[in-house]
Amino acid sequence: MTVKETSGGLALSLRSQTLNDLSSVRYAVWSQVNGQDDLHWYQANSQGEVLVPYRDHTGTGLYNIHVYTLKNGQLQGVTTTSKTVSEPHLSTKIEALDTATYQITISGVPDYLTDLSLPVWSDSNGQDDLEWVQASKIAENTYSATVRLSNHNYNLGHYSAHIYGKNQLANGKQEGLLATKGFTVTAIADKDKLVNSFFIDISSYQKEISVAQFASLKSQGIQGVVVKLTEGTNYINPFAASQVANARAAGLTVSAYHYSHYTSAAEAQAEARYFAAAAERYGFNKTAVMVNDMEADGMLTNINANTQAWEAALKNLGYTNLVHYTMGSWLDINGGSVNTNLFGLKNFWVAHYYDGYQVMSQERAKSLSLYKGAAAWQFTSVAPLIGMSLDQSLDYTGRFTR
Repeated sequence: MTVKETSGGLALSLRSQTLNDLSSVRYAVWSQVNGQDDLHWYQANSQGEVLVPYRDHTGTGLYNIHVYTLKNGQLQGVTTTSKTVSEPHLSTKIEALDTATYQITISGVPDYLTDLSLPVWSDSNGQDDLEWVQASKIAENTYSATVRLSNHNYNLGHYSAHIYGKNQLANGKQEGLLATKGFTVTAIADKDKLVNSFFIDISSYQKEISVAQFASLKSQGIQGVVVKLTEGTNYINPFAASQVANARAAGLTVSAYHYSHYTSAAEAQAEARYFAAAAERYGFNKTAVMVNDMEADGMLTNINANTQAWEAALKNLGYTNLVHYTMGSWLDINGGSVNTNLFGLKNFWVAHYYDGYQVMSQERAKSLSLYKGAAAWQFTSVAPLIGMSLDQSLDYTGRFTR
């Protein structure tokens, strides 16, 4: 008989030369702690196998497994064994991928711990820049999380990072697992180029834009482009594939946006999944900026709860670099309905045309720097670039332009 820890639970398997019908096998399983208060019975399949979910039991330590066969309505003992489920002993490795990006690798993660996440913050101003980073499983019992200093105002000094996870041996409760030693940032290369840079957004309205045109935009100070991929649950930008490919070929940072219409949590989740499927098709990785364009009439009712559902659906699919685009008038800081504290002002891209529908230069935009605490400010919709009138935005953190 074998017992193996897996991501779904304890995998039990019995091989027998004498039992003809292995589906008659019954397993009694309980943990040593507190006697048999968590005893559960499991029926094997025709191969003598069964998966014992962690959620059926509590705690680490010794687990007793007694094996029976059901014959003529009576249980007959076959064999016994035990399995020790060890407490977690995590180890971490923190390394700089560049001066503005750090990777935290977590090893020794037992299978009963899932959904690892890390609150990360710089120590310079308490926890005012605290950001939860979702870790991804990269190998057996090993996870990785990427920390971008753009989400922490490019602060210098020491950063703290703690590790949390959901314990399936404690009814899925989120528990603190480890306080890492953190890391120290002493300098950031080309910091001035990482912040206060410019980007545009495009949709099918702009149709085909060539590599040469994108290169021209780059020479005019544009370092990023946000491409509309989807709208609702039944529209895909027919020019998205070429727009994404040509912008990347010109060396621009490419992000994606979805024009939302949801008026319920279910609709929000369906739109998020539709958006994610398109993003995967067009080669966007899980760290790409994914924008929720909120401006459609009718969205304001229950917009905060519905937008939380949109976020949750994308995060469940592994996308964590989420930004919400909307008009300044929709934000609570201007008397609107959208709760910026709920989502974090730093995760908003705000449209506010201070000079109306007049051209605003990049220099004037930098001098005004409205919504400085946000991710970005869209300051004009009539930027005269490559023979078109384009939306142009100021990137405060580098999320859209590096």
